[in-house]
Amino acid sequence: MRIQRLLLATYAALASSRTLRCKAHEHLSLVRTSGSIEHHPSSNLPVETSLSTATASGSASTTATTTVRAISSASSAEVAKSSGVPETVNSDKRPKKGMSFTNQDVAQAWGQKKIGWAYNWWTGRGDIPAEMEYYPMVWCPTKIGVDGWRKDAEAAIASGSKHLLGFNEPDQHGQCDIPVEQAVEGYKSYMNKFKGRVLLGSPAVTNNPAPRGLDYLSRFLDQCGNNCHVDFLVTHWYGVEQNGVWNFQHHVNKTIELAKKHGISQVYITEFGMTGADVETTSAFIEEVVPWLDQNEAVGGYAYFGFYDGVLMKGDAISELGLAYARAG
Repeated sequence: MRIQRLLLATYAALASSRTLRCKAHEHLSLVRTSGSIEHHPSSNLPVETSLSTATASGSASTTATTTVRAISSASSAEVAKSSGVPETVNSDKRPKKGMSFTNQDVAQAWGQKKIGWAYNWWTGRGDIPAEMEYYPMVWCPTKIGVDGWRKDAEAAIASGSKHLLGFNEPDQHGQCDIPVEQAVEGYKSYMNKFKGRVLLGSPAVTNNPAPRGLDYLSRFLDQCGNNCHVDFLVTHWYGVEQNGVWNFQHHVNKTIELAKKHGISQVYITEFGMTGADVETTSAFIEEVVPWLDQNEAVGGYAYFGFYDGVLMKGDAISELGLAYARAG
């Protein structure tokens, strides 16, 4: 069964209970309270363009279109000063290291591990450690109505959230998967309302080649012009062992270049991961790139994927690879 069909069929029950949504990954079946989701594997791409994997979404009763605008760093600072919003994406000095979760028990296992922020591809915080700032996400403007999003975002802000995340992989088939024009219109409708109150993240794109990935994000920003308020860019990266560190850093640096071109000071890597490598190799990758991310002033935050059994978790406990992520930086 396809992810989207299953989610559309079960949305009412999930929405009423605010069930946490999950991120699908190749060859995995992540279990939710309503049952398991069947996932499809990602494609095998060249080293520089490894494909991001699928994310399960929430759906909603209404569909809307939306729009976006990049702002200069100067105007962003003015808004921040006048509204009490931090002047930089992570100026409250929380750890940059973040986590994505679909299971609140997993989130609890990472308490006191210097995780500064967390998100679950949806809009409800759930019971996660108090030291983590929760980042709500509009998974896709086609899957949640404007009114529902605004209500949930307001509740999150009242509970301490200072960041909102845009759409999940609008450039990727099986994910949000919408044209740039629709992403622009959607962003304006869903995100602009909160400008000056919290910091707003762009749609999160993959590291796939044009016309997807950063090419998609560049066209999004160009079409936004001055009509979208974007405080930080968001990207994903998946790759293999060969040249993994270089490829990852190259992708992050290209994202930073794109941000600077549009007067945006910081970027987030809300998903990144190495596929097909053993624990020792992947641990070495994490131990090299995490300090680099921490020291890079243009990086506001990052989250390795994923927090589930067989990767950063082993059953209910943190795995060997998870301990490497916890120690790094």
